[in-house]
Amino acid sequence: MSDWTSVSSAVEEFVTVKEELRYTGDNHCTVVLRCPWSDRVAVANDILGNNRLYPNIDCGAIASSVAITPVPAKPETAAVNGRIQYAQALLTVTYETSKVGRLEKDPTTGQLYSETIEQVIENQKLNPSGFCWATDTSGIAMSAGNEKKGAPLTEGPVRQMYSCSIKRTLYNLASIPDAFWTLPGSVNQASYTSVPLGRTFAAETLLFIPGAAERTVLTNGSKAWHLPMKLAIKPDGWNKFWNPHKSGADKYDVIWDKNANAQYKNFPPADWSTLVF
Repeated sequence: MSDWTSVSSAVEEFVTVKEELRYTGDNHCTVVLRCPWSDRVAVANDILGNNRLYPNIDCGAIASSVAITPVPAKPETAAVNGRIQYAQALLTVTYETSKVGRLEKDPTTGQLYSETIEQVIENQKLNPSGFCWATDTSGIAMSAGNEKKGAPLTEGPVRQMYSCSIKRTLYNLASIPDAFWTLPGSVNQASYTSVPLGRTFAAETLLFIPGAAERTVLTNGSKAWHLPMKLAIKPDGWNKFWNPHKSGADKYDVIWDKNANAQYKNFPPADWSTLVF
């Protein structure tokens, strides 16, 4: 075993290391390894399948591709079924952070995933009946205790509502989990901590929105799924709604189902533990 691969027959070629470190963090490194021709696929699968980091320096670059060529030496044996039987192979391994190196790995399961956050500002139009202009028809400005009122608004003002969403993709899944089909429209029944973002989100503040699943081919030829999803965040909770009649600074309120004598939850809580961690 070496720092490059667990396949012991592969060794580094002389003066083939190239390290490109960039200000933006999109680091890019390459190396050429030599191994028996019959071991070339095993070496490539080990490097790519185990998401091996570039070992010479700590720059966050992970193996993203392996280009294989034969060593330019005349084979000692004749071609078999028209295919040349090469003796050795040269593998150019590329490590980068621009794509693969930005993925996260769950320490418990080893599941690869990516996670980004998107800020959103939404608008809600308020009822105009509770508002008037601050200056009355005589030009006197409104003030506390002033009983005069300005002209009523014909249209209510717009209230800004801050929210955001976490965009997460799970990589190399053997199949699409059942939760992907059952969770859409649900909210998290338990609090969730995003490790890469370093934030904890309270129960019922995340809404599950599925993305378009994509199928890909792994280095060993097997099929796998990339599973994107969006976790839409409402800090006040998806099952709380703006109530202008509620007293106090917090105007968010729950809706009561009189027939069920219980809170009405438009977005049912569900167990997300199989898809988020």
